[in-house]
Amino acid sequence: MFTLVIEDKRGDVADEYAFEAGNFVIGRSRKNDIILPSENVSREHARLFTREDRCFIVDLESANGVFVNGKRISGEVELAPSSQIKIGDFYLHVDKKGDGEPRSVSDEVFGRLHGKNLGVAGRNYPLTERINLIGRGRDCTTTIIDSSVSRNHAQITVDEVGNLFLRDLRSANGTFVDGRRVDMEPVPLRDRSKIKLGNVELVLEIQPMETVVRDSPRGAVHTAIVASSPDVSRAPSHAEIAETVDDVNQEDLAPTRKKLMAVAGVIAFLGVAGLVTLYLWPSPELPPPADPTTVVSLVPKTKNEPEIRRESAQQDKKNGENTSATQRNHDNGENGRKQNATDVGVTRRSTTTQSKNTKTQPALDEEKLRNEAEHLISERKWALAAEKIAVLRKIDPFSTLYTSLANQAKLEMQNETWFAQAQNDDAKHMYGEARQSLAKITVDSVYREAAQLKIRKLLEDKQARIHEGDEKCKRRQWSACYDLYTDALAYDPSDNLLREKQEFARKKARK
Repeated sequence: MFTLVIEDKRGDVADEYAFEAGNFVIGRSRKNDIILPSENVSREHARLFTREDRCFIVDLESANGVFVNGKRISGEVELAPSSQIKIGDFYLHVDKKGDGEPRSVSDEVFGRLHGKNLGVAGRNYPLTERINLIGRGRDCTTTIIDSSVSRNHAQITVDEVGNLFLRDLRSANGTFVDGRRVDMEPVPLRDRSKIKLGNVELVLEIQPMETVVRDSPRGAVHTAIVASSPDVSRAPSHAEIAETVDDVNQEDLAPTRKKLMAVAGVIAFLGVAGLVTLYLWPSPELPPPADPTTVVSLVPKTKNEPEIRRESAQQDKKNGENTSATQRNHDNGENGRKQNATDVGVTRRSTTTQSKNTKTQPALDEEKLRNEAEHLISERKWALAAEKIAVLRKIDPFSTLYTSLANQAKLEMQNETWFAQAQNDDAKHMYGEARQSLAKITVDSVYREAAQLKIRKLLEDKQARIHEGDEKCKRRQWSACYDLYTDALAYDPSDNLLREKQEFARKKARK
């Protein structure tokens, strides 16, 4: 038989059902078998059914989904014992009651949770299932009553080799392991891990040597220690201890005796071998000692007086011959060195003279060209000066003087052209064009002063014609006035005021 317990969002039991088999539709519609009145529950939200003494649930394409142990399902899912189902704001717990006499079941105790604060201080919670559901719900494997703990707060699972893992079931206040918050992903646990569920603090103790015997799924828990050590209830007697010590001594001393006997045998063999060697190979005979009466003299023999004189005379003669030969060689060498020095001196002087002449020749040519260029510039022969300067720049391309002279010659050639053009225009009475050509001459040109004088003369001529034209206009001689104004405009065609006077005189002359 199965039992279904429904809790609302406050944790209160809203309804409870008992069934053996069947097919039940869950939703907010009144036509359903199990009614959950809430806006976040669909009209036909899920279907709960049994098959072969097992319970299943399937989502009926609801808007907000069905969650089993914190995971949204798709398709039908079998409900394991202590499974938690979340539909909207409701929590459903399905459990299966036993149908026979209580059986004694023996499982390992994978670990214990020791409470450290609040209402769980001093309490122990054994972990006896492969999947241990922890929360304040009554269907949890480990029930902890505290307002900060969710109904289904967390889950501790045990794998095949006995490793423990913890994951959070989307609790309100979170799950922490050693100060770090965990989520839906399983986190491995170790012995003495500090677990915090909301405000409740627990310490995990892993005890792989314990087993638990349960009379029923919800019966009392009995713990038994499995002893793996040998029987130590009886103390050994003195005789046994002495016998053990003798056995140890005999076993330890046997190798030592064998080693000592082997060393003694080696020493004896070496002694015998030494005696045999001395007998068969006697020591070689030493040379007889020297006669103490025999004395070796180390003092040189003393020469007599005649021998000393004879040797001295021979030595002086030999030294005299060597001195004469050396003097002759010295004289010959000195004369040779003097002659060589004279030859070398002459050669060096001639070479130096040639070198000086070779170096002096370009310098003289450069100076001559520079003087000629400066003379041509002073005579304003710019084209010839430019040719000389070009040669000088080939001799010394990096000379700033030659570069300046080249620029001056080029600029003055252009200024000379403008000045000649102005003179030509003045001769043709093209005073305006002459004035424009003169204005193009640069400020630092040698033609600048003459150009300024010419421009001033042109302006004076213009003013004279304007003044004369004004006088003719006063006398009403309009034709003469018009002609004078026209001549004045030739000096400066851009003078608009003068052009107006000319137009006025022209109109008067027509009348």
